Amino acid sequence: MAIVLLVGVTGGVVYLTLADWRDRRRREDETRELKHSTAKRR
Repeated sequence: MAIVLLVGVTGGVVYLTLADWRDRRRREDETRELKHSTAKRR
């Protein structure tokens, strides 16, 4: 039972870490794109 819980918790941590990394990368891309499009208008 302890091994099942350990695997479950580890899987949850890995999932949350990957989701945070993906979201951070998406936000940085959006910010970079916004700055790039704003620079073109000037």
